[in-house]
Amino acid sequence: MNLSMGVNETGLSENACWLDGEIFYLPPVLFERKDTNDSSANTWHIYHRSLGWSSVDIDLTFTPIRVYKKTDNFGVVASIFEQWLGEYSGEIRLAGQVLRLDKVMGLAEDHFAKW
Repeated sequence: MNLSMGVNETGLSENACWLDGEIFYLPPVLFERKDTNDSSANTWHIYHRSLGWSSVDIDLTFTPIRVYKKTDNFGVVASIFEQWLGEYSGEIRLAGQVLRLDKVMGLAEDHFAKW
């Protein structure tokens, strides 16, 4: 599964999941998380609500366990990168199927890049 928001603002999406060797393209999603000093303590909500134009609903939570952080600033080139290891739980409804995730290990990241 790959879900993103705010990457390559072209109107295209890299959101997809694979099930039994078949790829399913997924609609845009929203990521909600509280910004606090301890980013590893916050559960993320990742979702898409079908408004009639899509037959897919996504309702996931991501619970961080550990975080890796790296910041570089070279003036014209800069990067703020955070990557979390954690657990995904929730549901993806697509193509008449319900995919249930229960504490599935995975990664999530937030990356700001200037170049």
